[in-house]
Amino acid sequence: MGLRFRKSINLGGGFRINMSKSGIGYSWGVKGFRKTKTANGRTRTTVSVPGTGISYVTESGKKKNKLPDSKKTNNINDQTSGFVPKKTSEYSAKALRRFVVIFRVFSVLIIFLSLILCTAIPVVGVLGILFGVLFWVISNNYKKIAIEKENGTFSEKSIIRNVPDNKLLYKSYGFFEFPETDNEGHEVLKIFDINVTGVMNIHDGIDPQIIIPMMCEGDRVILEADQNNEYDSCAVKVKTLDDVHIGWLPKGENLQIDIYNRLIDGQTVYARVKKGYLLNNYPGKVGLVIDVARYSKR
Repeated sequence: MGLRFRKSINLGGGFRINMSKSGIGYSWGVKGFRKTKTANGRTRTTVSVPGTGISYVTESGKKKNKLPDSKKTNNINDQTSGFVPKKTSEYSAKALRRFVVIFRVFSVLIIFLSLILCTAIPVVGVLGILFGVLFWVISNNYKKIAIEKENGTFSEKSIIRNVPDNKLLYKSYGFFEFPETDNEGHEVLKIFDINVTGVMNIHDGIDPQIIIPMMCEGDRVILEADQNNEYDSCAVKVKTLDDVHIGWLPKGENLQIDIYNRLIDGQTVYARVKKGYLLNNYPGKVGLVIDVARYSKR
């Protein structure tokens, strides 16, 4: 799955810098209003009424190229169009080179200031030096990817590498960053790891074992309350962005019931792929773990 990195720096005055492997973003705002620039170039504006749960979110910038409805299918046997490849990266080698320069300038600057601080506040100075080294390591990762892209050897790897040869239409839309608030303005975020069940059952004519190997870390998935499920009164479906059913949340857990109730109440519960793994007791079969974001007022 590779190196993961995410860091948010609060600079005061409502201004934050958000750093991750996908790039650098920032946001500014006060209670009730926040403007966010994400690492993938999108601009998000959030306006809320504090204490009421009412909020309004708009996004602009780079748009996702969604699949035409005519190419979607609920049965892999009826699929005749070619396989749509995943995005390898949203950044060119030139853009990645810029990231290398930015991170290394930050690294040198932080280390220099930290060395000065070491004489007055040793603990802060040492922590600063460690952050500086971390920035340098991240810059090396960007440099490596840039070189591979320039040489034509770069490829974004799937979380599971035994991708079958088929013509199922699946598209990755890139790493999904959880928003700062949900659609009701709740700001306190907790992320839970959940093992998806039912991944070896065929749903609506589609075998999840064909789709899951194509999914990448960070791919967004949709959670949908399954009110017509005769076996589980609080069933929650897990679907791809193209409305393909790949499994359920585990039955009977408190978290599943809480998510089901939130969905019924009209809340949006965000989720994304964390990892895929080989099932030990079922040779050749793969399981799926997702990250689920749960927001609260406090």
